[in-house]
Amino acid sequence: MKALSFILVVVFLFSGSAFGQFPAASKEHDVLKQEAGKWDAEVIMLMGPAGPYNPPQKSKGVEVNKLVGDFW
Repeated sequence: MKALSFILVVVFLFSGSAFGQFPAASKEHDVLKQEAGKWDAEVIMLMGPAGPYNPPQKSKGVEVNKLVGDFW
């Protein structure tokens, strides 16, 4: 059953019909292109009232956004 489903999906995606083609990128996609790249972040959170037994919690992160052609 899985093999039949896979074959149907492949046939659908590679058919010459309009359903098998990517749509054109719109102006909204241009806005998302600005978010592509590597983003670094440093976050400081207070988990309750600040004090000697409850210091701020710090964490760092990295986000990588890539485009697939003209799409997000």
